[in-house]
Amino acid sequence: MKLDELDTVYDYNNPAPLTASQAKKIKGILREAKDLTAQYMHLYGEILPDRGGEGQLASYAETTPVFIDAIAAHFDESLRFVQTETYDAPPMPDAEVR
Repeated sequence: MKLDELDTVYDYNNPAPLTASQAKKIKGILREAKDLTAQYMHLYGEILPDRGGEGQLASYAETTPVFIDAIAAHFDESLRFVQTETYDAPPMPDAEVR
């Protein structure tokens, strides 16, 4: 797994502020992990024999990027990838209608 490479860049047992070189390497590792995740989901979606496997794909899509994001947040908030804002969503139901 790509995230294992973080162990070669950062010593979790003796945390210290990141150097510019470490930050660059970590950002590259996290970006590549994100890209590999997207490629995997695309490939898995293409080879699904039927809609019965979509639940597994949805689960992977909802957990793996968040896991990568949690690791990124450990180092620097600017390294995060997942956006929490939703731009294309239906409006919330009106409380008076319920």
